[in-house]
Amino acid sequence: MELHYKTTVWVSMKFSDEVTKEEIIERLEKGEMPLDIGNEFDCEYENMTETEEYVTLEENDGQSTVEVLEETEKGWLEIIWDNSYESEIERKLKNK
Repeated sequence: MELHYKTTVWVSMKFSDEVTKEEIIERLEKGEMPLDIGNEFDCEYENMTETEEYVTLEENDGQSTVEVLEETEKGWLEIIWDNSYESEIERKLKNK
């Protein structure tokens, strides 16, 4: 059994001196995603785990932010419980 939960965390990308700040800013302003930019250039990634924050149901549009999973006979992980709005409504209706 596994318990998964959703968080946000800042990621630091350290670029070589060959990449200019103007180039990075221009690409971000054009809508490129940081990961796409980082994959193109030589950079180091670091998850800044000290910035980790839980995501609330409201921030996640009512979709689950906590899930309990269990391995099936075929080796897949299956969600057996979650805290989504939809699941909470189903539990309340079942308990009436």
